[in-house]
Amino acid sequence: MKVKFLPQEVEYEIEPGQSVLELAHKHNLPIHSTCNGMPSCAECRIRVVEGEYNLIPPSKKEMSLIGTGYYIDGRRLACQMTCFGDVVVDMSEHLEREKAGSMTKKFLSRVQKESADQTHSVGDVLIQKDNQLLQELGGDVEVDSSENSDHKMFSEMLKGGGSRSSKSRNKSSKNRPGKDRP
Repeated sequence: MKVKFLPQEVEYEIEPGQSVLELAHKHNLPIHSTCNGMPSCAECRIRVVEGEYNLIPPSKKEMSLIGTGYYIDGRRLACQMTCFGDVVVDMSEHLEREKAGSMTKKFLSRVQKESADQTHSVGDVLIQKDNQLLQELGGDVEVDSSENSDHKMFSEMLKGGGSRSSKSRNKSSKNRPGKDRP
């Protein structure tokens, strides 16, 4: 019994009782599975191109996970596929996912490197770089570069002896209805 994997055009002998997922992992083919063959994630879906009659039919559990994909385009869970004859499967979806994942990792590592170059900046310089980026994206942002406004606000809070100064507490009590009225 042989299983042919497309689009790689590689063919391997499969042992009786061995799943297609086990065979793929044995030969380092990228079929992703988070449940390790316990049929609960449906991440290992692959399309059966030829030989669907050489596979044990899907169980109720597998059918509940793959749904109509089995009837529409012959998708099965690789972890549940055991063969008794030759089969051809298409794992293009997994290759595309792996390629997209590696491209995402490359992009994120580049972004992290670029942001690491900026994090050594101090105070307003970093804020100005963010401001420049936002303006390039089309936003209108104004940054007070003469003084760090967060630091100024924090200092005023400490001077006032709490979260608000005594002046602001007096103002707020004067504006409350029912206070100082007969």
